[in-house]
Amino acid sequence: MVNEQQSGKMWSGRFLCLFLCLATTAAVPLTGESVQTSAGASGFCFHADGVNLPVGKFLLIRKGNQFGALRITRITPDKQSKPTAGEWLGSVAYESYFISKSSNSFSQSANGRHLGELIFGRIRGFGFHYSWQSGNQEAVVGPWKLRFFDQDGMFMTVADFWNGIDHDFGLQFAPTNVTQVNQLDPGENQLHWYAYDRDRDIPCPVEAFSKYPVEIISKPQ
Repeated sequence: MVNEQQSGKMWSGRFLCLFLCLATTAAVPLTGESVQTSAGASGFCFHADGVNLPVGKFLLIRKGNQFGALRITRITPDKQSKPTAGEWLGSVAYESYFISKSSNSFSQSANGRHLGELIFGRIRGFGFHYSWQSGNQEAVVGPWKLRFFDQDGMFMTVADFWNGIDHDFGLQFAPTNVTQVNQLDPGENQLHWYAYDRDRDIPCPVEAFSKYPVEIISKPQ
């Protein structure tokens, strides 16, 4: 009985954020042809307890003296399958870095680099509380596992067995226009850090930090 209650709590939170995201992307048809949501295509969008990421731009993450960096490098829709309502099918490649203190360099931390791929398969199960998307939607950033709810939308907390995504793990997130890891500096005082906040309601997209003028930032590789 306890496991059923915890499972219901986990997935009710997941679908709450999913519905909020879908409300911001109504102009984009939910088909295998969609690459980014309208929120992610416009830039970094923070809403409720989630964030949408534009392809190629780094999102900084911190907790205490630990720092991470994450960016989506490629979104590939599954053109062989027809999605059902509320379903996006495909894969998302990402790159992440992790350092233990801000004085360290992401680019010199070879052991903290991780290349991964998220897989969005068919939705399984039944009903509101007991359905899930097959595949793997958790991005690894050092010791943290961050769950995605669509191809460019991510919950702003660590996925937990008992609490799912309905808890504040204490992470903070800073959007950047940086596309090269050697330009990242988590100690930059002009960064704007966003914490977990289920009551957040701010315009989309938010302003992202640029180390250099946007017009001279190199395009993502």
